[in-house]
Amino acid sequence: MADTKIVVRTDVLAPEQDFKANYKCYHPSRLIGVMLEYLKMIWRVPSSAAYFDKIKWDRTGEVAEFYGDWRVLDKKDRFSKVTNRIVIQGKQGKDKMGEVTIKIKPTVITELPYATIIDKALLWTYLNLVYKRQILQYVDIAQRRVKEFDAEVRKLLEIPPLEHPHK
Repeated sequence: MADTKIVVRTDVLAPEQDFKANYKCYHPSRLIGVMLEYLKMIWRVPSSAAYFDKIKWDRTGEVAEFYGDWRVLDKKDRFSKVTNRIVIQGKQGKDKMGEVTIKIKPTVITELPYATIIDKALLWTYLNLVYKRQILQYVDIAQRRVKEFDAEVRKLLEIPPLEHPHK
């Protein structure tokens, strides 16, 4: 019998699908240049766990448009990791004024390998009675990281902090 596993995906920001913020500010495209350092700093991961998938620029018109897609993999223990997808999309005029939208989608992924049906039953019991608390702690940490990221971006872009932060 081949090794199989129980996989549990926990949406960190439920019931919302993701964190979304729109910023209107001076020189929003500077986010592209500092993004990797911000991701490593805020999620407290090494360079190998934070990387970009795609960065696009379009400077053909009066307004430059930019897009970036990054991922952060935060390995928590031998069973769980938090994956984060960060997407930035914005535009900036020649006077450097513009706007940017940031979306963050964090997910806790837990994988428990088993070899037999008895192992599977024991793992489900362990997951529901013991390990579930650990997953909820990872969810709480991931939610705090999203808030920290928003606060740091606001600082960089010189936008006042939220009076009533999300959750």
